[in-house]
Amino acid sequence: MPHELEVIQNQFTYVAEKLLHDEAHLFDAMHDKDVLLKELHHRVKNNLQLISSIISMQMRRTRNQVTAAALKTVNQRVTSMATVHQTLYQASELGQVQANDLLRDVVRPLTELAPTTAPVPKIDITLDPVVLYPDQAVPLALLTVEAATNALKYLGVDKAGNRWVRVSLKTIEDGRVCLMISNSTNDETDFEDEGTGLGSQLIRGFARQLECSPEITEGEDSYAISVTFDTLPFDSEDTGKTGIEDED
Repeated sequence: MPHELEVIQNQFTYVAEKLLHDEAHLFDAMHDKDVLLKELHHRVKNNLQLISSIISMQMRRTRNQVTAAALKTVNQRVTSMATVHQTLYQASELGQVQANDLLRDVVRPLTELAPTTAPVPKIDITLDPVVLYPDQAVPLALLTVEAATNALKYLGVDKAGNRWVRVSLKTIEDGRVCLMISNSTNDETDFEDEGTGLGSQLIRGFARQLECSPEITEGEDSYAISVTFDTLPFDSEDTGKTGIEDED
C-alpha cells in the first residue's frame, strides 16, 4: 500500500506540475496577444492621426468653401476613428470595452460642428454603463459618430425656439441596448439627401454589424434615429478575450 500511495503521489505531482506549466504558457500567450493587439491599435491610431494632419493641411490651403467643408467632414470621421483605436489601445482589458466612455469620447469633439448662430444648440449626452466586446463597441461608436454628425447637420429650431441634440444609450431587458440620437427640426429643415448620403449608408452598414436595423422617428419638430441590439454575454472564462476568434 505505501508503494501504491507513493506512485499515486508521484503521478499527482506530475499532473499538477504539467497543469501549472500549461497554465503559465497560456497566460504568456494571452499576454503576447494583448501586447500585439495594443500595438496594432496604437499604430492604426497614429496612421489615422497622420491622415488627419494631411487633410488639415489641405483644408488650410484650399480657397473653395465647399471643398473645405467636405474635407472638414472627412477629417472628423478620421479623427473619430482614431479616437476609437486610442481608447482600445488604452483599455486595461482589450476584451471588454466600456462603451459609454467610448461614446462620450467620440461625441464630445463633434460639438465643434454645431452651428454657433443663435439660439446656441444644447447637447445632452445620457449614457448608461455598458460593457461590450470590441466587435460590438467599434461599430456602435462609429455609428454614433455618423448619426450625431447628421443630427448637427440637419439641426433646426423647435416650436419652443430651441435647438438641441440628444445622445442616449440605454440598457433594457434581456441584455439588449438601445442607442438613440435625436435633434430638433423645423419646417425649413431639408432632409433631401439624408437617406442617400454617405453618412446614412455608413449608419446602415454599422447597424448590420450589430445585427440590427436603424429605426427613424419623425415628430413635428424632432427627428430621431435609433438602433436596438442584443449584447454578447460575457462568460466567466472570457477574461482576456479580444473579440477576435482564433482559427485552428
